[in-house]
Amino acid sequence: MFSAKDIYFNGEGNLKVKLLSLIKVVDAKGKEIDENSARVILKDGDVTVEGISHFNQQGQITQFKAKRFKDGVMENWSGFYHDYREVEGMKVPIHVEVVWNLETGDFKYVDFTVKKIEYDVPLKF
Repeated sequence: MFSAKDIYFNGEGNLKVKLLSLIKVVDAKGKEIDENSARVILKDGDVTVEGISHFNQQGQITQFKAKRFKDGVMENWSGFYHDYREVEGMKVPIHVEVVWNLETGDFKYVDFTVKKIEYDVPLKF
């Protein structure tokens, strides 16, 4: 029912979520690193962002934690990835959950199962 595109390009981030792929809905710290975690740091000019990826025994990402802007404030954010399946030769997580980790408690705002994946389809989102 929803499609989402979360991008960073030319120094700017942009999240777009559409209902039924037509109606725009959104346009808009890990504790320790161990043998199953990796700190990810991305730099682009003066902009630096970081997060922590957690992996299972098969090397598949199971969780990603970072800080993201929510209502103009940096907040803790987590993505959870489950049910890996092979699609056109690539293993991808089919079930995804996304949670704001707020001081008032966790708020899950995304919980979806991928029904269809298409690669290299040049369409305007």
